Amino acid sequence: GLLLAAGDLIGSWGAVTAALLVGCSPSFLYYGRFAIHETWLVLFSLVLFVALARFDRRLRGGDLALAAVAGALGLATKETFVLTLATLAGGYVAAEWSLRVLRRQRPAPALAGALRHTARRYLAGRRWLPLALPPAVVVWLALFTSFLANPVGALDAVATYLPWGREAMASGHVKPGGYYLEAILLPYELPISLLFVGGLAAAVAARERVPLWAGGWALLSLAAYSLIPYKTPWLVLNPLLPMALVAGYGVQYSVERLRASGRLRPERVWALGLAAALVALTAPSAALAVRLSFAEYDREAHPMVYMHTYRDLSELESRLEAVAERLGSRAFPLVVIAPEPWPLPFTLRRYPGAAFLGGAGPGAPAAPVVIADRRQREMLQPLEARGYARTTHRLRPGVDLELYLAPELAAPAPPGGQPHPG
Repeated sequence: GLLLAAGDLIGSWGAVTAALLVGCSPSFLYYGRFAIHETWLVLFSLVLFVALARFDRRLRGGDLALAAVAGALGLATKETFVLTLATLAGGYVAAEWSLRVLRRQRPAPALAGALRHTARRYLAGRRWLPLALPPAVVVWLALFTSFLANPVGALDAVATYLPWGREAMASGHVKPGGYYLEAILLPYELPISLLFVGGLAAAVAARERVPLWAGGWALLSLAAYSLIPYKTPWLVLNPLLPMALVAGYGVQYSVERLRASGRLRPERVWALGLAAALVALTAPSAALAVRLSFAEYDREAHPMVYMHTYRDLSELESRLEAVAERLGSRAFPLVVIAPEPWPLPFTLRRYPGAAFLGGAGPGAPAAPVVIADRRQREMLQPLEARGYARTTHRLRPGVDLELYLAPELAAPAPPGGQPHPG
């Protein structure tokens, strides 16, 4: 919806195209299924960019206040938002530098001029800081302190950046520099990628600041996330967003050129043809997005399927429901000792007797239903000796759960559907 409202920045055709590209994107649709940080991060990034671009054009305090609140929301969502702030700022300088070079300034003086222009432009907004900063500070403090219930959270907001070096260099998510381009953008996001290149060329030809700004943001964001060794597939949403904006502008530029030529009449005919071409271009992506999101959401051949919950979890849920039906209640004792149980705390929220012990505890727990990690099987051998039935269920890559049911719960249900005496 916000992309559609950005027509004042990239044109009406550009806004519709950007919205179509994002709406048909396999990455955006797939991660839109998740309660994952990145879906909120790109939303606040878009609000921030739109507000800043409007402020840059008309220097209104309301735009700056909206940008400040969006920035506070982004920082409260995920610590990597600082990369968005840095690449947004770098993109603006790159756009101003490009405009100066296109006016035949030499690159070095053009860069100095671009930096001076950027500083002057945003120093001009200091008169509105009393309007813009208070709501942003309130949002930032309220969210980081859990609405003042945890005051030390304000310090944690800064301390969160301390482990960055270790995570970026020594985590289990290190991948080669070309990962995003080779594994995701070209195989899955080809319409956005192709139209982005065309849109960037159109922005250079038209010498338009907003698409050049978005283009610089996209390239710097992609470069930053590619250079950092830590890589997860959802991070690609960050450069994909400005790429879609630039792609949309490229279509807008083409429309304006067609209108200016006056050779294609009536306009309705070529407009319908262009709309049909856009639909045809995005149709394969849309089909792939639907297949990925609704049919192959746990197929690891797709790079977006990354540490995802397998559908095997549904079988575990069905077995627990069968136990509840047998006992006539979900309030039976259920102990989870798997050290990596997520998302079981959400999945088992309907079972008030569920207890999560985090893998600790000597020996086998005394409960009729136990969920453990497969690597804990030796510890739970006493349960099998007592007749417990064991079934294995894949939770996500590298995590296999095992469900242990007491003999009276694993046995066939008595005739007549009556609850088992146990």
